[in-house]
Amino acid sequence: MESGRKPEIVQLEKGEKLYGFTSRGFGKSESSPYWLHESDFNVIKSNYYSDGVWDRQGVKSYLALPCFNKADALVSADVTQDTDALSTTINPAN
Repeated sequence: MESGRKPEIVQLEKGEKLYGFTSRGFGKSESSPYWLHESDFNVIKSNYYSDGVWDRQGVKSYLALPCFNKADALVSADVTQDTDALSTTINPAN
């Protein structure tokens, strides 16, 4: 909560795809606060993915990921049932 602003409850619908960056060899907890809707993922991809290579530092900075997250692996998950989730806008990282 403290790393974002404008918190709001959003509805996640069954079948919706979510994306997350993590460190290679580590999974991603479903309770992680760093999941992205497909539209947000596509914005990141258009800015930080080129010629088959991710700008990991750009992704980390843009998403304000914790230092331990290397952002060298991408995972996706399908929402299995309609549910509510907390959504926030990321605060700038310095």
